[in-house]
Amino acid sequence: MLNGRRRMIGLRHGGTDGGADRFRQVHTTVRNALLLAALASGFGCGSPERGVAIPPADRIALPFTRDAAACLATAEGMSTHPAHPALILLCADLTDETALAHSMRQSALDRIVRASLSRESRAFAPVTLAANIRVNVDQLPLGSYFAVPEGGGDAGKLAIPGDGIPMVLSRPTTLIGPNQPPEGVVEPVAITVSVERSDDAVLVNLRAVEGTALRRGGWADAAGAAYLRLLGRAQLREEARDGFRTPDPNEFRQEGIYLIEPYDPGRIPILMIHGLRSSPQVWRVLTLSVLTDPDLHRRFQVWHAFYPTGLPPFYSAARVRRQLREVLATYDPQGRDLPSRRMAVIGHSMGGIVTRALVTNDAGLLWRTSFRIPPDALQVSPDDRAAFQSILTLTLEPQIGFAAFINTPHRGSRTAAGPIGRLGSALIRLPLSLTALFRTGGPFVAQMTDAMRPYLVDDFADSVRSLSPDHPLLVAMSGLAPAPGVRIASVIGVHGGQACLRNPSCVATDGVVPYDSAALGFGAEIVLDGGHDGHSDPAAIDFLRTELLNWAGLP
Repeated sequence: MLNGRRRMIGLRHGGTDGGADRFRQVHTTVRNALLLAALASGFGCGSPERGVAIPPADRIALPFTRDAAACLATAEGMSTHPAHPALILLCADLTDETALAHSMRQSALDRIVRASLSRESRAFAPVTLAANIRVNVDQLPLGSYFAVPEGGGDAGKLAIPGDGIPMVLSRPTTLIGPNQPPEGVVEPVAITVSVERSDDAVLVNLRAVEGTALRRGGWADAAGAAYLRLLGRAQLREEARDGFRTPDPNEFRQEGIYLIEPYDPGRIPILMIHGLRSSPQVWRVLTLSVLTDPDLHRRFQVWHAFYPTGLPPFYSAARVRRQLREVLATYDPQGRDLPSRRMAVIGHSMGGIVTRALVTNDAGLLWRTSFRIPPDALQVSPDDRAAFQSILTLTLEPQIGFAAFINTPHRGSRTAAGPIGRLGSALIRLPLSLTALFRTGGPFVAQMTDAMRPYLVDDFADSVRSLSPDHPLLVAMSGLAPAPGVRIASVIGVHGGQACLRNPSCVATDGVVPYDSAALGFGAEIVLDGGHDGHSDPAAIDFLRTELLNWAGLP
């Protein structure tokens, strides 16, 4: 290091082209040393750690110079001092070589972040690097911070305006707003720095770039790392099981629509609706694909619906419809934001039936399938009449312009009507608040159609029975095309793929839903060689990516 210092001092006075070459070499040496120090610290590969112990407060001499080489020479003399990275930040602003200055700042900022972040509490705290050099963290959002783990390729890298360290910030939902996951809000941020110098003191200010400002710089796996941390906290399996067996909306604590990131008025929501005996965790692969794809994430935000799946899909569709309107009214009461004008919905299996209910105008068909008389003549209380109408009226939610169906039984599934389906149906205990609607007896029963009476009175249709190919409402909706202007895409699984479709002796099914039930006959379609898990198939993800971008008007 002493030899390197002599070279920098010689450069300061040389002023020749050869001196400029030596200057670049020295900068490269310093940069490499800093990068090696950062790598050796393990910060980029694991959890941040507090830096070296800070000696008793002492004032250090600051490099009062505008010459980069002289500044670095002074900084090198303090290479073992905790204030060394702060001095490097001062020197980085003096060089004209942008790439070199970026490397220097990144390495110095890395060390300062590690020194300021508590390994135990995961919170930032102000640090005094020397009596006249202090790190200020007052401008950082409250919460817990975690390093983005390094992976293959671009994993962990985050393009941001300027320089910064990608991290994951976890905050309680109470600090953000409604419709956020109960586990809290976990999002990517970039820790950036600004340096204030006055007299012989230096103040290093740490800030967080988040939200729209961060997205403009591009993405890699920082958003994905945030989502994975959220998934690690989520405990949805037991809730999903209870939502199938005892699907009482009053006791289903997590029912609703959740924003995976803070609400963005300038990006299109993709509302993902899971299927039977499932939860939003089924969307892990697709959600990660949206979050980590710069083209997708620049234009789309992910919303998840969570609902008790033992309920009939038409009942669930009415509740999802209401919840969707409530989310938009909460975040955009004036209806001016992009989510109020453009939205995509993707449903898997029974979630596809719920999705179809959101993009279809039935012109009263479902009501006429269920009752012999118009709504205003139905002999029930006003509240019950309103409940019936919400369940049995399909209208396009006007902001939805894209709908994708994955392994969806549009025409039902024989599995639901067979022994397995009957067993699953026997496990479901529907809430009295729902079944009581259809069991008022007397004149009310006489107002039902003959086709629907067995499903509503004799043996109320739970979600499994509702997916029978003979269910009147499913049959009625399967004959309706989605509303004009909605772009449609279908992902269909067939064991044997396209070859099976060409073979008359092959049973074209994904094991649960037959091809003839999943195929709409219109819109874009992809047939996969696989089972009922098209929501995580790489070919399906690529297909949906293309369809979404084309719909959004992108190349």
